[in-house]
Amino acid sequence: MKGYLHCVLLIATLLACFYTPVVECQGLPPAEIDSVYYMIKYLGSTIPQVGTELCQQTTYIQCSTITGELHITSISIYVEVYNNVGQPNFNLQQFELPYLQSLVLVSRANQVFDSSNNLNALIHRVNTLPALVRLTIQGDVAMQSIPNDFPKLLPSLREIFLVENKKLRLVGSSFFNNTSLETIYIRTVEQNVLQDIPIGQYHRLPKLKKLVVTVSPTASSSAYLNSDTTPNLIYLDFALNSTAAYSLNFKVIRKMDQVQGSLIMVMDGPKPKDSIVNLKLIGSATLAPDNMNEYNNLKNLTYESNSLNDMPFGSGFYPPSLSILEFRSNDLVLFFQNTILPSTLSTLNIDDSKLTGSLPVNVFTNVLKNGEFNLMLNNNENLVGMVPPDLCSLRSLQIKNTGFNQVPDCFYCYSDNPTIIQMDLQIPQNFICSSTFDNPEPFYAANGLLENQSGQNLGWGNPLDNVLAVIPNKRISFFNIPLNSTSLTFDLNPSSSVSNVHTISIVDATVQFIISNGEVDISSKYIGSPSPAYLAINISMDYVNPSLTHVVKFGVIPSTIDCINVRVTYTQVSCQIFTKIDAGTYMVYIQNPYAITGKNLKLAIGAPYNYPVVSSAQLSTNASQLELFGYFGETPALAEISFNQTIGCNSYHINSSYLSCTIDPTKFQTPGPISLSVTVDSSNVILNNLLYIQYPPSINLKQKCIDETQNCYGHGECNDQGICICQQGYQDNCKLKVEPNVTFVKNETQPTATFQLNDDYKFEFSMVSIEEIDSDNNIVSQLITNNWTVSYDNSTTSVDRLVYTLSPSLLQPSVTIQTTIEFSNISRSVLFGDTLLNVSANSIKIGVNVTNWNFQSFLTHLRIVFSTTLDADQQSFVENCQETQIPIFSDDEASTESYLRVIKGSTQFYGRFLSYSYSNGRKTFTKNEFINQTRIVGQEQDGNLYTAYIGIHVPQCSSCLLDPDFSALVSPKKENTGQCDEEDNSMVWKIAVGASVGGAVFIALVIATVLFLKDSNSFRIRVNAAKSIMMRKKKGVELD
Repeated sequence: MKGYLHCVLLIATLLACFYTPVVECQGLPPAEIDSVYYMIKYLGSTIPQVGTELCQQTTYIQCSTITGELHITSISIYVEVYNNVGQPNFNLQQFELPYLQSLVLVSRANQVFDSSNNLNALIHRVNTLPALVRLTIQGDVAMQSIPNDFPKLLPSLREIFLVENKKLRLVGSSFFNNTSLETIYIRTVEQNVLQDIPIGQYHRLPKLKKLVVTVSPTASSSAYLNSDTTPNLIYLDFALNSTAAYSLNFKVIRKMDQVQGSLIMVMDGPKPKDSIVNLKLIGSATLAPDNMNEYNNLKNLTYESNSLNDMPFGSGFYPPSLSILEFRSNDLVLFFQNTILPSTLSTLNIDDSKLTGSLPVNVFTNVLKNGEFNLMLNNNENLVGMVPPDLCSLRSLQIKNTGFNQVPDCFYCYSDNPTIIQMDLQIPQNFICSSTFDNPEPFYAANGLLENQSGQNLGWGNPLDNVLAVIPNKRISFFNIPLNSTSLTFDLNPSSSVSNVHTISIVDATVQFIISNGEVDISSKYIGSPSPAYLAINISMDYVNPSLTHVVKFGVIPSTIDCINVRVTYTQVSCQIFTKIDAGTYMVYIQNPYAITGKNLKLAIGAPYNYPVVSSAQLSTNASQLELFGYFGETPALAEISFNQTIGCNSYHINSSYLSCTIDPTKFQTPGPISLSVTVDSSNVILNNLLYIQYPPSINLKQKCIDETQNCYGHGECNDQGICICQQGYQDNCKLKVEPNVTFVKNETQPTATFQLNDDYKFEFSMVSIEEIDSDNNIVSQLITNNWTVSYDNSTTSVDRLVYTLSPSLLQPSVTIQTTIEFSNISRSVLFGDTLLNVSANSIKIGVNVTNWNFQSFLTHLRIVFSTTLDADQQSFVENCQETQIPIFSDDEASTESYLRVIKGSTQFYGRFLSYSYSNGRKTFTKNEFINQTRIVGQEQDGNLYTAYIGIHVPQCSSCLLDPDFSALVSPKKENTGQCDEEDNSMVWKIAVGASVGGAVFIALVIATVLFLKDSNSFRIRVNAAKSIMMRKKKGVELD
């Protein structure tokens, strides 16, 4: 026994190491730990020095298992304040981190353990990291130079960032020659920084894309950037912190995303004008060629501290793609006197200059058209006068510390919003912000938009209220307007203390089709009477406004066919075509005066049929309103509904697919099924299986449940609706408990729920046919369901799922019938429509879907027929020592559910049938009925056998959905004395399966098990009659 326990513990330990993160079961190589310790101590970091547990410091260190061993792959150490945590091991010449990909070492304290020796610097210890891709070193005040051979031994290095390393002066003469670096960033704000970047004519940086450097040469020097040295360079930021002459021989080869610098740059190459995107010229920097309109792709141009006193280019000489133009800290005096700003420009910044006079309005002619222009004129004290009213169309204006004495009302209205206006002027006393629209109300919206409404002082938009400024203050649009809105309330300036809330009336002119599976289908039929014949078109819509006049056309404009006599509801467009057309796909246009929508729609022309067709019915909870869904004619005019041929309906609302009315609920005193008569335009249908009146609230359903079930047999509680809420694992009013020992038998030929009971009996519940029947239950047509193909669905390992598809039939060539049978030995929840059903362990679930049944008449509906076999001589059990006959089929009046009970020997098969199904996606009442039982001839030796037929009625529907589940049940076991007259009247039960049919058929079959019931109403299912029981008791024989 001890050996066994030791094995168990060993296996558990191995599994723990297998499933636990590797950092807990493996150690880091000592050399990698020593390398990290050097960094921590050198930078003065407080990261715990915890040896092999460094990988748990995931904020700073990332680890991975590589070839079965744990290694560090990323290090990020940031130090704000230096802490002396020990002396680094200066004998460690190189870091040993063979799988390190990213190394970021940042000291914002600008202090390290020993800054006196350049050889202590981090840069001297990172030259043997073969996997390193990105290196960042910031604030290493010991770094004075970069080794000449760096980074020859770093084959994977692509990016290097050396930032604010204050003593860095020298770079090896190789300057990363013949490496794969893509980014080189060496920068500091100190004056005496890098003395040179020795990129000579024979340097080769073939993959370099971005170069950012600050150079402070002590003597004349130069660098070469051309197709030989840097053929892939697209970003250059070159800053010169020196008065020494420096020549940058820059031959442009590729498109440059950014070029900036403070030195003389000579642009050369085949197309310099197409190469620069962002350009910044600092100080005395100049550019050649200096004709700016040659730079076709230049978008951002900045002149900074250049001592400019006039604009560097005149009208017509702007870069054609220029978007942002900035003159920072210059001496400009005149404001673009002889030029008009280009329409491509979105921002002009002339802060901190010496502009004088007033603003010339004509300069802004082009940039005010799109409402996206930003103007910054801060710190120009000699700009005077009034800001022109035309500038209300700016996206933003900044005029702080200027001489302007007045701005237009639009800026006073929104002066609290710094993203719009920044100024020193105060709002005039008693100022009123007035915003007006040019057009009268109502406004017409379509597809959630109300576009391009013009006016005055309309602001800069308000995303919170779905307001977009097309041109600030002059033209705005509204978006995300809910369908069928009649008004809009919005605040034109939500960030201001000046109220500017408006409400406008609107009419929604949206025309919106319903899209299903990528298509929109049109239902239609030819009407031959009255003459002339026409095609009645019915298009289901997601939304269309019936208050507007609509035109419908088929075809491609201008060759279209008119669909006339248009009738519109919010969800439907109906019209008539008097031209002969065939079924197919057509472009259909629906247009009103404010919107037009066109879609490719599939036109299916059906055979003529009558109405009304009711596919589902819904009665309100208090039985005061009835809603019917189906087909009630293209343009129904008159409707009449009665209940049980006597009770009438009021306040009708009808269209081609919907009919509703109100009812006096006091007239429904008797619960149960109710007959429904529906008449539309003199056409009548009687529906006997579509409505059920629940128990009225005046009846105490809870007490009724308590009295009839002895409060759910002690294994649950009755709720206010009179339904037992059972403890986990109990069903059938909580009498029966889930049975774990169910034997499920797969049927590979037809959808039959089969359970094996012992070795000599199978309980089977099968679909046998689908019948189309009339209101008198006469069979109009019948489809025998005996030819199936089966497939297996293995998507869920805990559920055995078989999918049966009925083979095509000449009787119903277009119908699709699919049945799913599922079995699982664990409990689960299944969503059927809007109801969550609990399916017990050892259960079967059946789903039935009937689609596209071709009904012969609007007067018929479907009955889906199932069958099972029973022995009529064994439908009894003993309760309180008296034999009680068990009905094969019964109804629960409170829950409207139906139950099937079949007994074989000492085994009871229990089935529950729910009271609803789904018809065309809508929940509707379903009538369950016991049709009949037929004697089986020739098997008398097996008992008095009958075949019982159960029918499930569903209304006319194009898609009928039934979704069953199965639960295995057994009653709780107690000690059985076998004595009927003792105080403990425990009896032996062997129960097989409980079945629940959702919508149409849920059947649960309970596998044989022993149950003992101990209470005054204890009972026993018996095979033999009471006389046989008493005889066995007299002989002292125990029941088993």
